[in-house]
Amino acid sequence: MVANALEDARLGRHLTIKPIHEIAQRMMSSLLNNDDALLNFSLIKRRSDYLFQHSVNVGIFMMAMAQSLGYEENVVVGAGVGGMMHDVGMVRIPENIYNKTSKLSDYELRQVQKHVELGYRLLVRTPGIPEVALVIAGTHHSRQDGSGYSLNTHQDTFSQFQPLSAIVDIYDAMTSPRPYRRAWAATSALKKIHDMSKKRQLDPALVHT
Repeated sequence: MVANALEDARLGRHLTIKPIHEIAQRMMSSLLNNDDALLNFSLIKRRSDYLFQHSVNVGIFMMAMAQSLGYEENVVVGAGVGGMMHDVGMVRIPENIYNKTSKLSDYELRQVQKHVELGYRLLVRTPGIPEVALVIAGTHHSRQDGSGYSLNTHQDTFSQFQPLSAIVDIYDAMTSPRPYRRAWAATSALKKIHDMSKKRQLDPALVHT
């Protein structure tokens, strides 16, 4: 269903959020019954179809983090939807840029960065999208020191999900294999995230949660 949603977005079709919401609800049930089983699923890295796997993983991690922080079930589910759809704008980025194995030019980098706005605009027009999901989609590349890129979602209720989604997105991206590099070991990724928090690029309080 996640793959279908990404394909619909790529083809310019209308997105239906209900199936994604149902997946997140099932994930929530699994998380309540056996959090280790769900988190272990996120460690299954597929070398192909990175965007799909990354989207699912971020959804899982967002739900786990939201639950550990004490959010109510509807917010946890919404965070899962946001995680699964956070990079939906990537399907509108030209494949020759998205799949490039060498360093991106400045122009290509700007094109990739547009995925945040493209994804947010797509989701904000989608009936039933949770507000927390919009925050995640629009701010997951934000940095505490202002060095990232994100949208002002004008949403204060779920502002904690801005720095939280940044941490989760970075961790899964680092520990996933890419055409231009091997996957980072989990310990190396966590050390990098810790170093970024010391530089105030990531929220130190959340990093140490």
